[in-house]
Amino acid sequence: MMNFRKIAAASKGRLVLRYFTEDKPEPIHPPALDEAGRHLEEGGRLVAYYTGRDSRASWRPDMPGPVARAIGIDPHKMPRDAEMSRLFEARRADTGEPWSQHKRKLSGFDLVFSPHKSVSLAAEFAATPAETAAMWNAVDRAADRAMRYVAQVLGWARKGAGGGDGADPGAVGWISFRHHTARPTLPIQDGPGGQTYLFDAPVAGDPHMHIHNFLMNLVVTAEGRIGSLDSRALSDARVKEFGAYFQAVLADELRRLGVRIGYDADERSSCSRSPSTSARRSARGASRSSTRRRLTPKTMASTGTAWRPKTRWTSCGTPAPRGVSAR
Repeated sequence: MMNFRKIAAASKGRLVLRYFTEDKPEPIHPPALDEAGRHLEEGGRLVAYYTGRDSRASWRPDMPGPVARAIGIDPHKMPRDAEMSRLFEARRADTGEPWSQHKRKLSGFDLVFSPHKSVSLAAEFAATPAETAAMWNAVDRAADRAMRYVAQVLGWARKGAGGGDGADPGAVGWISFRHHTARPTLPIQDGPGGQTYLFDAPVAGDPHMHIHNFLMNLVVTAEGRIGSLDSRALSDARVKEFGAYFQAVLADELRRLGVRIGYDADERSSCSRSPSTSARRSARGASRSSTRRRLTPKTMASTGTAWRPKTRWTSCGTPAPRGVSAR
């Protein structure tokens, strides 16, 4: 599925950054550089990526050069907190100057793609880190394909008042953030009449793979003109279409891994040995509101249930713990 939020240019970028990065600090020491000025990977982020635990920000993989120059970034280097904070405020990452002479109310959109619950559980309880990474890679590839489709639809710079003089196609850019869990969020307003920000509640998260994509409200045409996204095309029907496209691509990616795919009542692709297995598992233990989903003896004891270790097979055919029953 897909949902989205608008990011106001009047927001405080550092507060928006806290939500996207889940308040995780960036590396204290910048990585070493090669002779061409590119970052040298020391192994940590590579290991995190291939084990499916890389949650730091990443630029669009093939960030167009005109977009990179317009927002003042080097796409070959990892995003820095100061750069992203400025971009959330519709300012250049390097100088802090506005993107263009036209003032923007929105700096961008937060487009979130998330697979079916069964996919998250399959990755969480995978037998090996390699299998977890393969599941995450499938989600990454599907989200990337979906974002490119979104770019084709919204990447039109309108001309004239309200687009009365037509529109020109152009290049767009985005920043992606991997999130592994779903936690309740608290809307907090920054003073009377101020912007409202989302903060994660300080509770344990439920396994839930999803990728936030900050799509910048900026389109660079072939002539070098900088315009805004054609946000009028982001209708309810389009949002459902983008989400369905993501699900279809994800199903293909999972099939390539040998995963048997089913579909739930909402026609979302689920990772399961059969559609009925996915439905039973989701109803039995995958509800976000269920306290039984926290499979630890300590938590089970606090909720009045008994921990009885057994074995069941997850949606991808790997063993996972089961055996929670009421006293």
